[in-house]
Amino acid sequence: MLILLLGPSGVGKSSIAQHLVEQRGWLPLISIITRAERTDEIFKVSISTRSYEMLASHRKLWSDVEQNGYRYGLLKNEVQAAVEDPNHFYVVDFGLSSRNTYFSNVDHLVVYIAAESDAALESRIIAAERPDRVAGALATSKELDSWYESTGVREGAKKIINFDGLLTDVAAQVVSAANIWATQRQRSG
Repeated sequence: MLILLLGPSGVGKSSIAQHLVEQRGWLPLISIITRAERTDEIFKVSISTRSYEMLASHRKLWSDVEQNGYRYGLLKNEVQAAVEDPNHFYVVDFGLSSRNTYFSNVDHLVVYIAAESDAALESRIIAAERPDRVAGALATSKELDSWYESTGVREGAKKIINFDGLLTDVAAQVVSAANIWATQRQRSG
């Protein structure tokens, strides 16, 4: 069962995904990237552009997204396994526009992780020493809020506020939303 975490940069998606994998036994989907891995990143593997192109040309990628001159993809067999496995939760963070392109016809739950305020989000990003990401994160937050209000609720997405320092609580809310969704799927399936 596939759970997509959406949210702006700096909101804590990676930390939540890491907690779900390490503490709750969820399985991560690994992103294949053509840029160097950052020391604080998990569930991303850097490969050469040539190797990435080979995966793409042999149709091994489920998704292929270009961002800031780099490419990001998920392996097709991993996504298919996540969608088809009724016994495990798989988690990945993904962007909204890419989600619409690559996951519109795939059974999944979207969990939108939001900050309690723009000021809190900005503060977290600056504390992480990434001030260049503030404008993009605030724009993404507005885009996700608009999507959630107009479309996300209708699609069954869940919005969870990540209050600073409450990672365990946020992860527990994600688990609860995923369990409810899984139960509804079993009843309707």
